[in-house]
Amino acid sequence: MMSLPPIAGLDADAVSHFVQSVLKEDLGLGGDVTTDLTIPADARLIATIQTREQIAVAGIDLAQVFFEALDPDVRVERLARDGDELQAGAPIMRVEGRARPIENGGAIFDHGSGGIVLLRAA
Repeated sequence: MMSLPPIAGLDADAVSHFVQSVLKEDLGLGGDVTTDLTIPADARLIATIQTREQIAVAGIDLAQVFFEALDPDVRVERLARDGDELQAGAPIMRVEGRARPIENGGAIFDHGSGGIVLLRAA
């Protein structure tokens, strides 16, 4: 089981189960075929997650847990905190590491959220 940071009153086992369930549903047992076919296995990148619209940040601890579950060696820099009110285009988080796990994590957060992920080669 991954090591989890304290997340506001949530049980670490429940958070771990939730994260693993979401990843299993999204990526299945074989990973993301499109990502695997389009991104070289050794590619590295830096991704900036930024707002698409005005938001109040919520769940940044959980976002970090997702990225760390996908790649334990990922570097996460938080640029905002839960409760921050941000305008459209404001950065929330920067993630650096292996491209495939970051792309998979970014895709999970982009679905239906107020954030977008900007990727560039590291």
